[in-house]
Amino acid sequence: MSATSQGSAKQELSVEFYLGFITGGQLLAGLLLLLARLMPDSLGYTGLFVGGLLALLFAFAVWIGFLHAAWSAIQDAETGLSPGRAVGFLFIPVFNLFWMFRSVGGYAAAYNAYAKRSAPKAPHLAEWPFWGVCILSLLSFIPFAGLVAAALGLVAMFMLVRSTCLAVNAL
Repeated sequence: MSATSQGSAKQELSVEFYLGFITGGQLLAGLLLLLARLMPDSLGYTGLFVGGLLALLFAFAVWIGFLHAAWSAIQDAETGLSPGRAVGFLFIPVFNLFWMFRSVGGYAAAYNAYAKRSAPKAPHLAEWPFWGVCILSLLSFIPFAGLVAAALGLVAMFMLVRSTCLAVNAL
Protein backbone atom coordinates (compact mmCIF):
# COMPACT_ATOMS: atom_id res chain seq x y z
CA MET A 1 0.00 0.00 0.00
CA SER A 2 1.50 3.37 -0.96
CA ALA A 3 2.07 6.26 1.44
CA THR A 4 -0.49 8.40 -0.37
CA SER A 5 -3.25 5.78 -0.33
CA GLN A 6 -3.07 5.34 3.45
CA GLY A 7 -4.80 8.66 4.12
CA SER A 8 -3.51 9.98 7.44
CA ALA A 9 -0.25 8.00 7.07
CA LYS A 10 0.78 10.17 4.11
CA GLN A 11 4.50 10.87 4.26
CA GLU A 12 5.50 14.52 4.46
CA LEU A 13 8.81 15.51 2.91
CA SER A 14 10.71 17.98 5.07
CA VAL A 15 12.08 20.80 2.94
CA GLU A 16 14.59 21.81 5.62
CA PHE A 17 15.87 18.27 6.19
CA TYR A 18 16.38 17.39 2.55
CA LEU A 19 17.73 20.79 1.51
CA GLY A 20 20.04 20.89 4.49
CA PHE A 21 21.50 17.46 4.09
CA ILE A 22 21.55 17.14 0.29
CA THR A 23 22.71 20.58 -0.80
CA GLY A 24 24.45 21.34 2.50
CA GLY A 25 26.29 18.03 2.35
CA GLN A 26 27.37 18.69 -1.22
CA LEU A 27 28.59 22.18 -0.32
CA LEU A 28 30.50 20.86 2.71
CA ALA A 29 32.02 18.06 0.63
CA GLY A 30 33.07 20.51 -2.08
CA LEU A 31 34.65 22.85 0.46
CA LEU A 32 36.54 20.08 2.25
CA LEU A 33 37.76 18.54 -1.00
CA LEU A 34 38.85 21.94 -2.30
CA LEU A 35 40.75 22.65 0.92
CA ALA A 36 42.34 19.20 0.73
CA ARG A 37 43.43 19.94 -2.83
CA LEU A 38 45.01 23.23 -1.79
CA MET A 39 46.92 21.73 1.16
CA PRO A 40 50.33 20.17 0.77
CA ASP A 41 50.61 16.47 1.50
CA SER A 42 50.11 16.10 5.22
CA LEU A 43 47.86 14.57 7.81
CA GLY A 44 45.50 17.55 7.38
CA TYR A 45 45.14 16.72 3.70
CA THR A 46 44.07 13.18 4.48
CA GLY A 47 41.57 14.30 7.11
CA LEU A 48 40.02 16.91 4.83
CA PHE A 49 39.88 14.48 1.92
CA VAL A 50 38.25 11.73 3.97
CA GLY A 51 35.86 14.24 5.55
CA GLY A 52 34.89 15.50 2.11
CA LEU A 53 34.24 12.00 0.84
CA LEU A 54 32.18 11.14 3.93
CA ALA A 55 30.09 14.33 3.52
CA LEU A 56 29.52 13.46 -0.14
CA LEU A 57 28.57 9.88 0.73
CA PHE A 58 26.11 11.11 3.37
CA ALA A 59 24.56 13.64 0.96
CA PHE A 60 24.20 10.86 -1.62
CA ALA A 61 22.51 8.55 0.90
CA VAL A 62 20.01 11.27 1.82
CA TRP A 63 19.46 11.99 -1.90
CA ILE A 64 18.64 8.30 -2.51
CA GLY A 65 16.18 8.35 0.41
CA PHE A 66 14.61 11.54 -0.96
CA LEU A 67 14.23 10.05 -4.43
CA HIS A 68 12.63 6.91 -2.99
CA ALA A 69 10.22 8.96 -0.87
CA ALA A 70 9.30 11.16 -3.82
CA TRP A 71 8.51 8.18 -6.06
CA SER A 72 6.62 6.50 -3.19
CA ALA A 73 4.33 9.51 -2.92
CA ILE A 74 3.04 9.15 -6.48
CA GLN A 75 2.40 5.42 -6.66
CA ASP A 76 -0.86 4.17 -8.14
CA ALA A 77 -1.84 1.65 -10.82
CA GLU A 78 -0.76 3.99 -13.62
CA THR A 79 2.65 5.06 -12.31
CA GLY A 80 5.20 3.35 -14.51
CA LEU A 81 8.13 3.19 -12.11
CA SER A 82 8.34 1.75 -8.61
CA PRO A 83 10.41 3.55 -5.94
CA GLY A 84 12.68 0.51 -5.63
CA ARG A 85 13.47 0.45 -9.34
CA ALA A 86 13.84 4.23 -9.50
CA VAL A 87 16.57 4.07 -6.86
CA GLY A 88 17.96 0.57 -7.29
CA PHE A 89 18.94 0.85 -10.94
CA LEU A 90 21.05 3.92 -10.07
CA PHE A 91 23.53 1.49 -8.48
CA ILE A 92 24.23 -0.36 -11.74
CA PRO A 93 27.55 0.95 -13.13
CA VAL A 94 27.37 2.65 -16.54
CA PHE A 95 23.63 1.90 -16.83
CA ASN A 96 23.08 4.53 -14.12
CA LEU A 97 24.21 7.21 -16.58
CA PHE A 98 21.11 6.39 -18.63
CA TRP A 99 18.86 5.54 -15.69
CA MET A 100 19.23 8.89 -13.94
CA PHE A 101 17.42 10.46 -16.89
CA ARG A 102 14.50 8.05 -16.31
CA SER A 103 14.52 8.16 -12.52
CA VAL A 104 15.36 11.81 -11.88
CA GLY A 105 14.62 13.47 -15.21
CA GLY A 106 11.31 11.68 -15.64
CA TYR A 107 10.02 12.35 -12.13
CA ALA A 108 8.37 15.71 -12.85
CA ALA A 109 6.34 14.30 -15.74
CA ALA A 110 5.30 11.30 -13.63
CA TYR A 111 4.36 13.59 -10.72
CA ASN A 112 2.36 15.92 -12.99
CA ALA A 113 0.46 12.98 -14.50
CA TYR A 114 -0.26 11.59 -11.02
CA ALA A 115 -1.38 14.99 -9.73
CA LYS A 116 -3.68 15.44 -12.71
CA ARG A 117 -5.31 12.06 -11.95
CA SER A 118 -5.41 12.24 -8.16
CA ALA A 119 -5.11 15.84 -6.97
CA PRO A 120 -6.00 18.35 -9.70
CA LYS A 121 -5.33 21.32 -7.40
CA ALA A 122 -1.79 20.18 -6.58
CA PRO A 123 1.00 22.38 -7.93
CA HIS A 124 2.61 21.60 -11.27
CA LEU A 125 6.32 20.66 -11.21
CA ALA A 126 8.58 22.31 -13.77
CA GLU A 127 10.63 19.67 -15.57
CA TRP A 128 13.77 21.71 -16.30
CA PRO A 129 15.40 21.40 -12.82
CA PHE A 130 15.11 17.60 -13.06
CA TRP A 131 16.64 17.44 -16.53
CA GLY A 132 19.17 20.09 -15.50
CA VAL A 133 20.42 18.01 -12.59
CA CYS A 134 20.93 15.03 -14.90
CA ILE A 135 22.71 16.96 -17.65
CA LEU A 136 24.83 19.05 -15.28
CA SER A 137 25.81 15.92 -13.33
CA LEU A 138 27.32 14.48 -16.49
CA LEU A 139 28.95 17.77 -17.50
CA SER A 140 30.53 18.12 -14.07
CA PHE A 141 33.06 15.44 -15.05
CA ILE A 142 34.59 17.67 -17.74
CA PRO A 143 37.85 19.21 -16.49
CA PHE A 144 37.60 22.92 -15.56
CA ALA A 145 34.16 23.44 -17.15
CA GLY A 146 32.93 20.82 -14.72
CA LEU A 147 33.30 23.27 -11.84
CA VAL A 148 30.77 25.61 -13.45
CA ALA A 149 28.48 22.67 -14.25
CA ALA A 150 28.75 21.42 -10.65
CA ALA A 151 27.88 24.86 -9.27
CA LEU A 152 24.89 25.19 -11.61
CA GLY A 153 23.93 21.61 -10.77
CA LEU A 154 23.85 22.49 -7.09
CA VAL A 155 21.46 25.38 -7.83
CA ALA A 156 19.25 23.08 -9.93
CA MET A 157 19.38 20.46 -7.14
CA PHE A 158 18.27 23.07 -4.61
CA MET A 159 15.31 24.02 -6.80
CA LEU A 160 14.45 20.38 -7.53
CA VAL A 161 14.44 19.34 -3.86
CA ARG A 162 12.49 22.38 -2.68
CA SER A 163 9.82 22.21 -5.39
CA THR A 164 9.43 18.43 -5.03
CA CYS A 165 8.99 18.59 -1.25
CA LEU A 166 6.40 21.34 -1.53
CA ALA A 167 4.55 19.62 -4.37
CA VAL A 168 4.47 16.19 -2.69
CA ASN A 169 3.30 17.75 0.57
CA ALA A 170 0.44 19.44 -1.31
CA LEU A 171 -0.93 16.11 -2.60
